[in-house]
Amino acid sequence: PVKDNNTRWSSGHDQMEWFRVQQRAVQLYDVEHARKAGDAYKEHQMGLEDWRINVEVTATLQPIADWTQHLEGTKNYPTLPLVLPATYSAIERMAPKTALMLDFPGEDAYELEPEEMHPGVLEARTDMYDDWVSRWITNIDPEVKRTYAIATLLYPCFKTYDFIDG
Repeated sequence: PVKDNNTRWSSGHDQMEWFRVQQRAVQLYDVEHARKAGDAYKEHQMGLEDWRINVEVTATLQPIADWTQHLEGTKNYPTLPLVLPATYSAIERMAPKTALMLDFPGEDAYELEPEEMHPGVLEARTDMYDDWVSRWITNIDPEVKRTYAIATLLYPCFKTYDFIDG
């Protein structure tokens, strides 16, 4: 059964995205204030590796942020029929053996192959993928999946079930 909780998948993404967008400002602040700052501040400044990880984590969380936004919907349309297509799309985009798309507004998009990613980010991406496959494919309650499937099939914009392989 679907349970209400306070988890907001996009919250972590939004925090990482803020730092990605504000990287230059944060680094400038560091340059201007690091000398005056205490040791605690200096010990926790973000280095180049930290900024790299931040960018990769932001891109890794993007499919979940998109999924969350897509399913939040509005009062103008139902979202139940969108659950399976949106979920399968998110799972496909986070597959750990596929390239990670780094596509940010106002910047040229590029891909990182798994072997180019930071090992910790790749491990987290793999764990996230495995969790979603388990929740939404392997261990989903058949009655819950049936409800989503019926809602999807009855929704006029889905004439076919082409979002599912095979």
